Amino acid sequence: MIYDKQLFTHHDRYHIHKFLGFSCLLHYFIRFHYLLIYDDLGFNYDIIRTITPFYHLGLSLSSFIFHVPLSRFSTKAIIWKELQLHNIIFISRSAFIMMYVIFFNSDIKELNCFVRFLIVISTHYYADMISNRYKNNDRTTTRDIPYNDNTNPIIIKITKKFYAISQILAICGLLLGNDFESPFVIMFPIHFSTFLMTLVRKSYISNNEWHLYYSMSLLSNYVFTYLHNYYEEIQIIKITLPLLYIFLRLFMNVNKYIVMILIVNINIFYIEKNDLKLLLV
Repeated sequence: MIYDKQLFTHHDRYHIHKFLGFSCLLHYFIRFHYLLIYDDLGFNYDIIRTITPFYHLGLSLSSFIFHVPLSRFSTKAIIWKELQLHNIIFISRSAFIMMYVIFFNSDIKELNCFVRFLIVISTHYYADMISNRYKNNDRTTTRDIPYNDNTNPIIIKITKKFYAISQILAICGLLLGNDFESPFVIMFPIHFSTFLMTLVRKSYISNNEWHLYYSMSLLSNYVFTYLHNYYEEIQIIKITLPLLYIFLRLFMNVNKYIVMILIVNINIFYIEKNDLKLLLV
């Protein structure tokens, strides 16, 4: 199939999607620049914090301007309907948590944890509903993106494991955190993966380059987590619970909803235990 190699086409007649896309990418670049230089994402102004989740969610919703294939391509990393809707849902997951932190965050830590849990588990439920409707040979959306021909199977296996672990750590970051920044960082690879698929579709990059650049974008979460914990008090619970999630999900194949419920309940118990210690001091 032959595609138009022009990056800008008539489909986005009023340039809404491309304007939102490039401005959001620029915004990510600025935030990560702040992170690397100042060890902080630099959300110092309330107006920017307030606009950010709506603006980035608007980018994902603007993708409805375009018609995407109903089924995935087996030979090329091109976005299709299931992945489009998944990306919108998972951007919404971060955006709704950021909105909650801005407008409704409570002094009751257990309540914040429970609300974040409701947002995460409901978005994953809707993602599963979409997968059931657009199911394609039981393949996952991101981990089964095509590779170039003759790619080493060991590389493919390692990459898939890396994607799975990164997705779990993203979920844990949303469930266990109580900040505005983590959901923002977690949004970046989702948006970036879609932009990369546009480049694949236009033949600017290959399938394997998509995997390389997408993997690099996932590393931003690890860098943020390391710096965030390095300059703040390290909580053992935020290390052990993600490891427990990885073990139960990837090695024991426990249902993800059961694992989420278990992780959140352990975290709430830990919060209550710590609060009780502070009261007794």
